[in-house]
Formats: sequence, structure tokens, C-alpha cells
Amino acid sequence: MSSVLRKVTPTMLSRILIILAVCLLPLGAVASEQARLAGPVSGLVFDHQAHAIRPVIGVPGASYLGEPLAAGIDLAAVSPDGRLALAAQEGSLFLLRKLDGAQPVWSLLEEAAGLPERIVWNRASSAVAVVSTAGRLRAWRIAADETVAVLASDLSALGGRATALAVDASGSVVAGIEAEQAGGIYLVSPEGSRLLASAARPSAVALANGDRDLYVADRARQEILLLRGFRDAGAPALVANQSLGVSDPVGLAVSADGKALIVAGAADRSLLLIDLSAPAPALSIELEFEPSRVEPLPGGPLFLLNSRGAPHEPLQVLEMAPTPAVYFVPAQSNPLED
Repeated sequence: MSSVLRKVTPTMLSRILIILAVCLLPLGAVASEQARLAGPVSGLVFDHQAHAIRPVIGVPGASYLGEPLAAGIDLAAVSPDGRLALAAQEGSLFLLRKLDGAQPVWSLLEEAAGLPERIVWNRASSAVAVVSTAGRLRAWRIAADETVAVLASDLSALGGRATALAVDASGSVVAGIEAEQAGGIYLVSPEGSRLLASAARPSAVALANGDRDLYVADRARQEILLLRGFRDAGAPALVANQSLGVSDPVGLAVSADGKALIVAGAADRSLLLIDLSAPAPALSIELEFEPSRVEPLPGGPLFLLNSRGAPHEPLQVLEMAPTPAVYFVPAQSNPLED
């Protein structure tokens, strides 16, 4: 069931037996009567096709998309801890709490918010940012008992369209702006916006090292750059380029242990895994689909690599340990029903 490992290994077989056993158990044996989730959950995802937030039930290699936890949503992003989500519905923004409980709690965050284009959370699930198609940027800090708006800005004033976004714990935002004349990477805070580095066509950004460092993918130059201590506006350093296997980078993420940089290449359908802990050749993984992102799957150890573009198209996820491998997640409610 892997697009990397084609044979059914003993590990994969054991995973299949686990999910079969879970699916055959009575519901009461795996969840309370009111619970919305049954069986082991590898994470939560916004399913564009279903317009819903759904759990990935099972383990990599033996999983499927479960029933919606929240539906009727135009766009949403789930926090990394899997407990919260920011969702757009009919032009308004809502904060969803208790996604890990029996019933999510909806709270109106902003009315007439426009059509959101990107929603991103920080790693600690304590801040979230939204940018609309018109370039309007907003950010909030999220606490257990309150939500505080910390930023409102117009990215269109920077002369282009936001193609990459990241947010730190304070609610400050790193925005990659693609522009006809000169694109770049900007730090946007309540104090204003300032250019960190030029980038012809920034396609992805990733914060690292406690939000002190910043990785940038430039799709035009086929490069991955590092801005170490980026708030001090240091010169960017080249991490990898075409000679090291970078090809049409559309997604970028740092592994949970901080030791690997994951780069998704659209044109050649590949993943490039760069070892950040020691000098070593990059590992390239060929894919059977075109990736569009590398995003940590909220509430789980996996990385999401695509968005479902058709009703029967599966999701594709990357598992980094024990050995990097890519698995598909079918969209049917339960594989035993087919």
C-alpha cells in the first residue's frame, strides 16, 4: 500500500491486521457511545472534496478517512496538536475547539472575512494566521480561555500575491510574496513589514530551531535557502539547488526531530530528504503522484503531501520513521465496506 515500498512487508502486514481487528471490534470497545472517533487516529485533515475535517483512522499503510468531525466548511486548518481548527464558512471565520472530544465547539471569530486563501498555525498551536485572496492578513493568539487578535495587514501593498506563509508564537507572520518585478520574503508584525530576503518565486517557508531560523523554497531559482536568525536580517545561505536534487519545489517542512528537511518537487514527482544533522547525500524518493505540499498532519506523526482533487482520489502521507515511506489514505469511510 506504499508508493515507495511495493511489497507487503511483515511490518505492513501487522499494521493491516491491527486495523482489521479495530474495525471488527464493537464500537463500545474502542470509544464511548458519544465519541466521534473509533480506532487509532493518525491525525486530522481538512478534506477539500468533502468540505469537512476528517480523522485519518488507522496506521500508515492501513488507514482510511473517517466520518467528518465538522462539515460544511469552505477552508480549514487544524492546529498541530489536533485540538483546534480555524474554519471558513460562508464568508465568516470560526474557531473550533475540542476536536479531540465528542463534539467540536464552534465560536465566531470574524464575520465578513472574505475568501481565505491560506490558513497556517504555529508549531505550538498557540497562534494562527489567515490571508485572503485580496491580500488581507490577520493573525490571532489562541489561549485556553481567550482569543486575541494581534495582527491586521494588507499584503497587497507589498506588490504581489502571498504564496507562502508561516506564523510564530507571537503572531508575527513570515510571508513569501510572488511579484512580477521583485518577489521576496517579508516579516509582518504589528510594527509593520520589512524585507528579509529576495526570492523570485517563493513557494514555501518553514520555521525551525525554536522559530529562530527560516527555510525558504524558491521555485524560480530551484533553490532552498536558510536565513539563520532571520529576525536579524542576516544574509541567506544556500542549502540545496538543482545540482543537489532540488526540482520545482512546492512544499517544505522540517522533521519533528529537527534533523531533516523535506522538500516536495512537483515536476519530477519526488521528495528530497536533506540531512541537517550531518553532511550526507540527500535521499530522493520517487512518487506516483504530483505532490503539492509538505505539511505536518495535525495530531499525528505524518506529513500530508497532497489535497484530494477528485472524489475517489486518496490522500498521500509521508512517515519519516523508522524508514521514510509514503502511503495512500483511501477516501471511503471504511475499507471493509468495499
